[in-house]
Amino acid sequence: PIGPAGPQGATGPQGIQGVAGTNGTNGTNGINGTNGTNGTNGINGTNGTNGINGTNGTNGTNGTNGATGAAGATGAQGIQGVAGVNGTNGATGANGATAANGANGANGVDGSKGDKGDKGDKGDSAPNSATLSQLADVNRKAGQLTAIALATGYMPLPTTGECGMFYAGAGVARSGNETGFALGLSTRITERLSLRVGVGASGSTTSYGFGVGYALGGGSGAFEPCIMSKK
Repeated sequence: PIGPAGPQGATGPQGIQGVAGTNGTNGTNGINGTNGTNGTNGINGTNGTNGINGTNGTNGTNGTNGATGAAGATGAQGIQGVAGVNGTNGATGANGATAANGANGANGVDGSKGDKGDKGDKGDSAPNSATLSQLADVNRKAGQLTAIALATGYMPLPTTGECGMFYAGAGVARSGNETGFALGLSTRITERLSLRVGVGASGSTTSYGFGVGYALGGGSGAFEPCIMSKK
């Protein structure tokens, strides 16, 4: 049988670190040495203290730049290139400003006097003031009648309505310089018979009128009053 393992031996002391040499100029890289044979693994000792780092060597000085070479000789002139195609004509320029008008020429010499012309026909007689006043009255009357007619046309009165009801309406209109007014009243007397009356005025002109309407067709109640027809 195998006996028990013996106790671990003591760790040997660390060697003294050599003095760091000064860095020399960088030489060519040396040939890599052959790898030594691996020693047998010893018993793990305790980690020793880190040695002091050596000082870095000084950098070598940079070499001086070489002298600039002399300029080369001038090359021979190249062959002349082919002439380029002519460019298109430019756009026509804008017209120049219009010159100022020249001074007026001198008046020509007066011509000789012409022959006397023939005597003209006698003109129509001008209307007298009475005729003009009559024309103004006719125009005014016409404008007033037109204004009344327009006002009557604008007067809203129903052509049909409920039997026995009265409907009133008014209208105003203007024609030229004249203003017309109109008032109207309409009603249905029977189921078929209706009545309308109206008056109008414009300035010194007045008018009035009335109308009767009858609904054609079959049925009863043609002349029966509205009050009786509702019973």
